[in-house]
Amino acid sequence: MTCQAGTIHEQIEINVERLQTLFTHAPDLVIIAKQLQQKFERLIRKLQNAKIDPTGFGMYARAYAYPQWLKVSDNWGEAFKDAEVNVKVNVKIIGMGAVK
Repeated sequence: MTCQAGTIHEQIEINVERLQTLFTHAPDLVIIAKQLQQKFERLIRKLQNAKIDPTGFGMYARAYAYPQWLKVSDNWGEAFKDAEVNVKVNVKIIGMGAVK
């Protein structure tokens, strides 16, 4: 988390390491990663518009960027609404699992 010019910036990296699927080709993994990224981005936008933080961004900010968090702690919902959140999804299939 960083704070530049009064704007909070969050970077999220999501790693999916175990996924049972029939898709094993690299283009399929790219499609899966892109779909997951879009879903996470939509979810975060909904949370930001509602000014709620059930995912704990505020707790993370307080722990790792306390001076910046302290400036917005009284109005965290509004600060989170205006925050820039970047999502990066990595998909790696380790095992296929049982296939019927």
